[in-house]
Amino acid sequence: MSCINDGLIQKYVDGETNSSEQEYVETHLSACRKCSEKIENRRLLTTTIKKSLRLSAREEIIIPAFIPSSKQTGKNSRTLIRLSVFIPAASIILFMILFADRRKNETMSVLEPNSGSSVDIDANRPVSQFPLVLYYIDDEGNTYEYAVK
Repeated sequence: MSCINDGLIQKYVDGETNSSEQEYVETHLSACRKCSEKIENRRLLTTTIKKSLRLSAREEIIIPAFIPSSKQTGKNSRTLIRLSVFIPAASIILFMILFADRRKNETMSVLEPNSGSSVDIDANRPVSQFPLVLYYIDDEGNTYEYAVK
């Protein structure tokens, strides 16, 4: 009977063999003292390496269940309350800025109804030197362009 190769020994030590390989190795180990010593030495080496790397030598790692403390739960509920107040307030302010004061739009001078852009584009100028151009479409579908320089 030929001895077990090192790859199969490592698989056996790591518990990665299938049932037929495991049966073959165990049968061979009962008859071969040399391979039994190899397995014991490999197990010792593996355990030493795991300890030096501070890895668990056990097969299973038990992870405890996560139970949030009452202190953390209180923080989360306070954050939720703050968000439930600030988000609607910010929405109302945004609505007021965008839609509530239409009189400002009436007092603004209209440059011209336009289908294109009245701003000349120069690719050599930085973006910060271009004027701010706002387009406004009224209820009748007329388009207005406001340039802020």
